[in-house]
Amino acid sequence: MEENNIQDAPDFSAMHARNRRCKGITIIALIAAAAAFLALYYYPLLRTYQSWNSQHGYNSNGLIIFLGSAYLLFAARKVMRSARKQISYLGLIFLAFGLVCTLGLKRADFNAAQTVFCLFCFWSTLLYLGGWQMAKAAIFPLFIMLFSVQWGLGSSIISTHLRILSTDIACRFINFTGKLWDIQVIRQGTNVSLVNIPEVQFDVAAPCSGLQSLIMTSVLCLVMAYFSLKTWWKRVVMILLIAPIAVLNNSLRIVLIAYCGSFFTYLEHTLHLSEGWGRKVAFGAFHEYPGVVVYTLGFVMIFAACAILERLPGIERELAAQRKAKKQAEKEAREKGETLPKEEEDVREDFDEGQASPYYAKVYVHALIVFALVFAAYLLSGKVKENIQYTPGLAYATTPYLVTGEGISVRMLPIITNIPLRTETRVGVPVPVSELELKELPEDTAYFRAYYLPKELYSSYEKSVEKLFSSKESDEDRYGSLYGISPEAPFDGLGATQLVAMASFWRSNLVLKAKSAQTGEEKARAFQTAQLLHHFALIQTIQLHRHPEAVMLAIVQNDKDHHSIHAPEACFPSQGWTIDEPTDFPITLGSSSFDAARMDVSFIQANIRETIIYWYQCDHKLHKKEPPLYATRRYMWLPFKTTLDLVFKGLGDRWAFVRFSDPLTADESYDMGAERIKSLINELEPYLTYEK
Repeated sequence: MEENNIQDAPDFSAMHARNRRCKGITIIALIAAAAAFLALYYYPLLRTYQSWNSQHGYNSNGLIIFLGSAYLLFAARKVMRSARKQISYLGLIFLAFGLVCTLGLKRADFNAAQTVFCLFCFWSTLLYLGGWQMAKAAIFPLFIMLFSVQWGLGSSIISTHLRILSTDIACRFINFTGKLWDIQVIRQGTNVSLVNIPEVQFDVAAPCSGLQSLIMTSVLCLVMAYFSLKTWWKRVVMILLIAPIAVLNNSLRIVLIAYCGSFFTYLEHTLHLSEGWGRKVAFGAFHEYPGVVVYTLGFVMIFAACAILERLPGIERELAAQRKAKKQAEKEAREKGETLPKEEEDVREDFDEGQASPYYAKVYVHALIVFALVFAAYLLSGKVKENIQYTPGLAYATTPYLVTGEGISVRMLPIITNIPLRTETRVGVPVPVSELELKELPEDTAYFRAYYLPKELYSSYEKSVEKLFSSKESDEDRYGSLYGISPEAPFDGLGATQLVAMASFWRSNLVLKAKSAQTGEEKARAFQTAQLLHHFALIQTIQLHRHPEAVMLAIVQNDKDHHSIHAPEACFPSQGWTIDEPTDFPITLGSSSFDAARMDVSFIQANIRETIIYWYQCDHKLHKKEPPLYATRRYMWLPFKTTLDLVFKGLGDRWAFVRFSDPLTADESYDMGAERIKSLINELEPYLTYEK
């Protein structure tokens, strides 16, 4: 009988050997799935990483948040190990859904949403292979990790509104508290300047928008609410404190910078220090110093709020009492020399309690399924961009074009070619593209930018620039030629002086190059340099003069990456402009009548005003809709429409952002600028409707 019982007993050594083999297969399958996973999400993850070092500063804390959430995930490993493991087919459904959505978003070039689904698919895999208890432990760390993702257009819009709100609150506070010290400021958009000290002015730039403060405050408040608070209403209160603390932090930083600027400029004038010393000190070391103070104060406010909430009636009191009693018991045990028993971890290696099958003996098949799904998605991701038809855009070609930045150079750029530089009454002067803009926009961006001047005004500018480079003219005559271009719009005296000095420096360099040129190639290069500087001086003259008849047309059009869809209402206030709410402006192009958007903008500090009219346009013939589609200030639906059309119709719209702007003199109304723009639109109408 005993022999029979021994023979009927399970072979544990064989079971353990099989379990080890299954464990090895599971690990290999998961490593392969991870490799395919990284390959599938490589580009959106790269874009997220790049956003952590972006010059806009919208997501500069992304790396810290990512590392912190990764630590939280690592810290949850004990809970995940001790969780009862079971296969959840709901996780498999979620994983398949996430991969399908990823392929659709990859087809639409929606990188931020791909990053979100990257985390969703990772969590779905945990749910599928480990069950709800394991997946539940990873929810909060992965949710916090979402705050390290940059949301592109959404980030810029939120950042702009935060900048304006923080600047407005700060300026109101300064003007209220500064009366005792005769400190008053003027706010223009996000630009702040001191009334009595005009040289002290600064712009609350994108990195100082408060978006970073909002993100970090959100993360810290959520962490405190999750780990320290258990009562639901206390968690709600903690979350509601996020926005006030973030805005208050940023407003306080602006206040400190303004007061520092006023104080150090006062010292400069009182002690007769070198000119600009106060501004350099205030916006140098003391620009960073308030940030450290304000961030520290914000963190203190969060911890203080959490501590107060913990002490209010609720389960937190009971937990605190239990922790206190436990510490007291440990202290008494140590004093008596007793050893407290260690808490044992309840590590489960089986699926269900009482079930004999080891975990890896069942999970390895599902690990192979995960690998198969992710690898299939990776293979399909290389084909999702196939069979997409892109709507015709405004014609462009790669041509030599003037670029400005640290210097002046000519580069090969995609330039829109079907807009003429000569109309019936006007001459267009191409405007250089800045180096900064080339870095910010994708490589497939096509540009067009030109001032359209009446022919007589254009001739006056040309004659003035010729005198700037003429060695026969005196500086007084050169200055006079600029200042006398147009009596109704006199040239700025300081700007004219600077331009004359700059042209004098260029002229002397050109003479040296011409004299030293020996070969034909060197002479040709010197001639090209002279032409380049002549054109740049012409543009500088037009921009400094700001004649009301100098209407500028600017077009930005992307080939496949739709960065041309942006928010003018966001970028103008962020550059220091005050704008009225955009209004509808009726326009007819070809057979289409639509409402473009009109913005009346001003810049108080510089006494500048402009009328701006803009719209987005797309040739919609592939959609079998006539006439072409136009959109104005209700542009927010464009990214979503473009995404849906790419995913479900295989149609990619080349949206072009078209903007006209016209400067105004002190006695002109915004309506006069709008009429001048409308006149130019009528002259260029055939070329803006894809007909030529």
